[in-house]
Amino acid sequence: MLHLDRRQLLGSSAVVLDPTTLLRVVLRGAAAAGTDKAPTASAMPQFGWILTDDQVAAVVTYIRNAWGNSAPPVSAGDVHKARQAFVQRSD
Repeated sequence: MLHLDRRQLLGSSAVVLDPTTLLRVVLRGAAAAGTDKAPTASAMPQFGWILTDDQVAAVVTYIRNAWGNSAPPVSAGDVHKARQAFVQRSD
């Protein structure tokens, strides 16, 4: 599973400015690139298939406001729009 130290989340523009990146990670998962020191890359599974829009909104809102961050909440409507947008993308 992809592991982020909380210090990486504190003040991160990917966390507090725009929720799109967090939504993509929660909904579609993420994988880090393998390196010489860690040839088996870390990964986070996708949760879009099991979590409702309300649940994803709660998780992303929590991340955006935990560890000293402060950002507007994410709504279930925001998650729904993101799901629709991600269906159109192949990345």
